[in-house]
Amino acid sequence: MLAGCRERDEVRCHFGEETAIAETRGGGFHGVRHLGGALVWSAAEGLFVRPEGEPAQRLGPACTAGFDALRSEDALWVPCARRARPDAAKDGGLVLYGVGLGVTSTALPGAVGPEGAGVAAVLRDGDLEIAWRAGEPEAFHVWRSRVDLATAQASEPERVSNPDVMAGPPSFFAEEDRLSLVWSEHWARAGARHAIGGHVVVSVDGGPSRTLVEVEDPEPQPRIARDARGAVLLFRDQRDPLEYPSLFAQRLTSDLRPHRGLKLIGRADEGGPIRTTSCEFDGQETLAVVVGRSWGAEDALVAVHLLGDDLGERFHEMQVYEYGGQLVGGDGICVGGRVELLIAERSVPSGPPAHLFTIPTACGE
Repeated sequence: MLAGCRERDEVRCHFGEETAIAETRGGGFHGVRHLGGALVWSAAEGLFVRPEGEPAQRLGPACTAGFDALRSEDALWVPCARRARPDAAKDGGLVLYGVGLGVTSTALPGAVGPEGAGVAAVLRDGDLEIAWRAGEPEAFHVWRSRVDLATAQASEPERVSNPDVMAGPPSFFAEEDRLSLVWSEHWARAGARHAIGGHVVVSVDGGPSRTLVEVEDPEPQPRIARDARGAVLLFRDQRDPLEYPSLFAQRLTSDLRPHRGLKLIGRADEGGPIRTTSCEFDGQETLAVVVGRSWGAEDALVAVHLLGDDLGERFHEMQVYEYGGQLVGGDGICVGGRVELLIAERSVPSGPPAHLFTIPTACGE
């Protein structure tokens, strides 16, 4: 008999019972966020928040260009972007909702445009930093402003992306001593085999942007997260010879510069934001990454990747899948060794409404 063995740092996961939260007949959801103590989503019916143990509350009209959500000590803050609708004589713009003892809404300066998409926010020294992508035909730029939450006064918006190229949605990476903003920029390359060229860039503490990695996908949706070993850049790309967009991970140094090679994680061709949450399974910190991907020619699912210190998978692509389903987006948060997922689907023509549901996931040895 010839036998072999190897030591592996694996975990096993299983899903709990799903719970339906909401539905929409508008085709799908503009965005979803899981904050642990509250769920936030936007659909054709409006922008909603559902605090834990309470019924859902409508905050206002839908955030057609996206939103973000975060909590301070005494309130929930939701910056919401709405696209301009020239056909309906409606201007787009930004609105900040505050949910505490009551609900407040404050219009913020800044244009969104008819094709804007993508909002990011972070709390910093009692203020709220907001970044978003404004979109006019053939002109997509990232803008940034700061809101004093005590007075609801916002600074004049500042364009941070290169005005000569097309920018993608931004995201923040906050640390104790600095704040970084990451986004992508792309351009067409005439006559090239791969028609799109571009890069992911980062701006640290409002400084000039610098390149982190070259990309060939127009919507990399980059995000910097932190695990036990430091900062990790996650982004979507379709580089030669891949036939579909995939999720990549890149370890970064302490000053946010590329370190070591890229790691191909898995298929991620349904677009939308890349969401991350930090978990601890069996005493080891694990980075959970939530992305949308296709399955076969028509189905779509939400994949969850559990990454260890070496950015290798501790559990191979946990899949939230339904035969014939269109599960296209999600978010998650770790609570007591469990990954609590919030999953959104889109509807198909002449089909039933699209649903939003939660599903708990237990993981361990």
